[in-house]
Parts: sequence; structure tokens; C-alpha cells
Amino acid sequence: LKLQFLYLIDRTYTQTYSLTMKAAMALLALAVGARAQTPAQCAECVASGAGECFQPNWAVPCYPGGRSQSTCEGAGATWCPALLDMTPPTPAPPTPPPTSAPPVPPPPPFDVDGEIAGFWSWTWSGGSAGPAGANLAVSFSGWADGEQALSSSWVHDGHVTFLDLGGGNSNGAWSAQQIAGLTRDWMRRVKATGFAGIAWDIEVCSGVIAPAVFHERFVMAREEGLINLVSYSHSKPYACSNGAELVRAWIADPYVDMQSPQLYTTGNEPAPDFVAREVQWREFKNMAAGQTFVPSIANVGQYGDVKTFFDRAGVPMAGYIQWQQTQGGSNPPPVPGPPTPHGTVTVEECRACGQCYQPSWLVPCYAGGNSQGACEGAGGTWCPALLAAGTAAPRTPAPDSPTPIPATPEPATPLPPVPETSPSTPAPVPETPSPPATPEGKWWPDWSSGKCLNGGAAPWQATTTGTAAACCKTYFSWRLARCIAGSTPATSQPALTPVPAAATPEPATPQPATPQPATPQPTTATPQPATPQPTTATPEPATPLPPVPTESPSTPA
Repeated sequence: LKLQFLYLIDRTYTQTYSLTMKAAMALLALAVGARAQTPAQCAECVASGAGECFQPNWAVPCYPGGRSQSTCEGAGATWCPALLDMTPPTPAPPTPPPTSAPPVPPPPPFDVDGEIAGFWSWTWSGGSAGPAGANLAVSFSGWADGEQALSSSWVHDGHVTFLDLGGGNSNGAWSAQQIAGLTRDWMRRVKATGFAGIAWDIEVCSGVIAPAVFHERFVMAREEGLINLVSYSHSKPYACSNGAELVRAWIADPYVDMQSPQLYTTGNEPAPDFVAREVQWREFKNMAAGQTFVPSIANVGQYGDVKTFFDRAGVPMAGYIQWQQTQGGSNPPPVPGPPTPHGTVTVEECRACGQCYQPSWLVPCYAGGNSQGACEGAGGTWCPALLAAGTAAPRTPAPDSPTPIPATPEPATPLPPVPETSPSTPAPVPETPSPPATPEGKWWPDWSSGKCLNGGAAPWQATTTGTAAACCKTYFSWRLARCIAGSTPATSQPALTPVPAAATPEPATPQPATPQPATPQPTTATPQPATPQPTTATPEPATPLPPVPTESPSTPA
């Protein structure tokens, strides 16, 4: 028993000693490790402003320590300033939290069920009834001046109505000064009149207008409870030097509610125009949250093709807005519109245009199918006839009510006889000015026929291409095969010689031949033995030519 007792005592002592030594070694290692890490950790404590006193075994290793070395070291910690040989810096003031931008106010409620079926309503012609089932109207006066636009427009009963600002000619041109005149008070009057929003039709700019200038007015309109609809010619304004920059800014602007690019030039095209000018259609996939894509089209019959095109492009559509007018609406009587669509078309306007001119169109100058009939049938003025006459012509008030251009009568002066000495020379024909011809090998689109043409005078707004296939692919990709098959080469294209102002037909009284002093003109042509000549001269449309002596049968007069 004694031996067993002594054994137990010895074993207990040994185990106790072992545990004590292990604990001591662990504490020593911890202290050595802490000392090795202390300078770096002290630097962190001081730099963060948490304290000058460091003790790794504390729950909070960095501690002020009463701001005194003796208090810190008396608690078994390290006084960091002494270790680092430095004085603690004055703690920096706390950084204020970043100020966030004010939240964008939500757009006002838009009381339209389902897809938008809208229409532009021309105020100078009494307005439009719109397509069947229409639920949105744009009261379009063409004025960019706020007071003119508001006084020339009205709210259409039964339709959510937008007030148009801007257009495609000088009356609808934008400038920074004009935009500054759109005050908050004016926008409140627009809202009080009953308009749901503003249709910003931006196509023509006077000088470079920064996107921020428009953005400020978009913000103001939203704050006054108005919806912002932005429209422009094709994929960018056709007469704004920074048009692409503007459209890309509007795509990203959270204060723009609706994008409505115009897929036409005159509004009489038989098919939509999908040509993208600088801004590509795929960029509209990145519209700001809340924006809707509602393109303007010539008529509702084109909506299916337009929807198919943009579905394939990945741009979801929310409806359409029709440009062509529909009669039968219960609208107020016509109000005086911009002076440009009335009065007379001047020679200077036509000279600047070239062929077909209609000031109420979004793009006033157009090729008009390169025919007088197509131009006047669309309500335009055929400029070659006007330039040949040299006088002003009545303005056509609207494309769907064309007014024919009266011909200027010419004096009924008998044509001079053909000189006896050179009967083989044709009678001189007065020269008429002709539009500059497009170089051979340059193809351009003819919207009225949906094909490409070569030669003649290309419309100024169209870009020519080198081959018919390239032209069709660029301008008529949705009907490529039909375009290529129907494209007309230069040899078979009708001549584009301007038509002089035809004289009002006089009574068909033949003009007698004036006899020459030496040899009187015969009343009938004398047939030659080899080649008989016709017995009478071929008459002009209004005044027949006198008979010509047949001394040279090889060349008719």
C-alpha cells in the first residue's frame, strides 16, 4: 500500500509538472509571436485611430489606454507610440456619407389600354380622325415656338393628346434661345389645357444644341406632370449637326418616356423606310428603364412589317403613330398654322430644292418619283416647271389635297420659217435648265416604286451606291428580291429633263408659213424620187410648225 501510494504521488507530480511546462511554453510562444507582430499591429491601431495601446489577448486589441503610457503598460499592454517612436496623429474627421442623386419622379399615369394606336393630326387642315381604334393623338402644328404651338392646337376628344413642338421646316427649327423660352409657367398652361404630354419633334437645329439643353426641359416637363415623347426623322434628326449624339443621349435619358423615330420621308411611301442613319436600330435595345418604342409610320397598313422588323432586331414595340391623315374627325375648325404651307412657292425655294417641293412635308425637298405627275399627285410643286416658267406658284396646303400648278400661257407668236440656206438643220429649240445628273454607276432609292434607279438626278437626302444590289440591300432589305428585279438601269430610265411650263392650249389654228423674200415657202412638201417626205409638217402640241423645203431628204426638220 505504501509503495502504491508513493507511485500515485509521483505520477501526479509528473503530470502536473508536464502540464505546467506546456502552458508556460505556450504562453512564451504567444508572447514572442505577439511581440513579432506588435509593430505592424500597433501601426494599424494608431493609423485607424482606434487607440495607442495594443494587447492581442484582449477582446478589442486596440484600446486608448487612458491616453497614457503608464496606464497602458500597467495593464500589460504595449504602448504603441513608444514602440513606433512616433506621436499619434490627430484622428481625421469622419467622411460624410456620399450624397445620392435625387430620385427620378415617375412618369404621370398613361391611360391607354393595350398597344398604342396613335396618329399625327395636322391642325392647319382641321385635324385627323386617326385610324380605327386610335387611342392617342398628337396635335401637330409644326411650330417649335411654344406660344404658337399652344394657340394652334387642341385636345382631341376621346384620345390621350400630346402637344407637338417642332417640325421639319424652318418653323419647326430648334435653337437654344427658343428652348429657353419654354418656361415652367408655359408647361403648366399646357397641362391645364388638358394635354397629357409634349411630342418633341426634333429634326432641324439652328447651331449645335447640347443634349443637356433638351434634358433640362424634359426634367421640367416631368415635374409638371407631362409625358415626354421624342420623335425625329429616321434614326436621327436630318438637319442637326450632332443628331447622333442627341439620339444616344435620349436613349439613355430616364426622363424620356417614348421614342418615336419616323420611318418615312414624305409620308406617302408604299413601304416603311428602315434605313438607319448613323444611329443603328440595335442601339434602341438599351433604352432607359421605363421607355417605350412607338415608331411613327406612314399608315397603319405598314404596322405588321414594322413589328416584324423590330422583333427581329430585339427592340420591343409598344404600338405606332400614323402620319397620314384620315377625314371624318369631330375636330374644331382649322386654325391658322405656320405661314410656310400657304401663299406661294417661290422660284428661290424651288431652286434650292431641285425637283419636288412641299413645305408641309417633314423633308420639304423630295425626288417625287422623278415625275411631275407623282410629285403633284402627292401635293408637291414640280420645280422644273416652275423654274422654266420663272414665276411663283400657289402653295399646296396639304399632301392629300393637291392643287394643280396652272400653266403659264406663252404668247401666240408664229414660229419663224426654216432658213432656205440650211434646210437640213433642225429648228432651234429653247434650252431648259435640267437638274444635275447622277454619275453613271451610281444607284439611288426611289421610294415611290420601291426600287433603285441609275442616272438622272438623285434626291439630295439619299446616299448613292455603286450597284443596284447594294442599293436594294441598303434601302429595301425587306423586299430585296423584288427591288433587284425591278431596278432600272440608266438606259431604260425616263429622261429627267425638266418639263417647261406648258402653255395653255390655244385654239388649234394652224400658223401659215411666212414666205421668204427670195423663195416663198411651199404649202406642201415636194416628195423626192428616192425617199418621199410627208406632205404636211408634224405639228407641235399647241402650234403646228410650217412646212419645210425638202432639199435634203436625209435629215427631217
